Amino acid sequence: MKAYLATKAVHFQANDHVGISRAIDKSPELKAMRQEYARLRKLSENVRYDPAFKPAQIDLDDARAFTNKISAVVRSKVERWIKQNP
Repeated sequence: MKAYLATKAVHFQANDHVGISRAIDKSPELKAMRQEYARLRKLSENVRYDPAFKPAQIDLDDARAFTNKISAVVRSKVERWIKQNP
């Protein structure tokens, strides 16, 4: 995600998850993955900061699906930028 945000003409202060979320919200071309990013972020926070949280198989499946969607959206944009900026 940071690699893609660095390609934008207007660089975002995206040094943490809050900054990345703000940058995603301000990037219309990332609309297709906003919900997945938000849900993956929340799941990640639960795993890291909630000692009572015990991920179930559905959480793992969701995390994989969210990651795949985010990767697909961002990868295509980074690849296009690389081709345009050799």
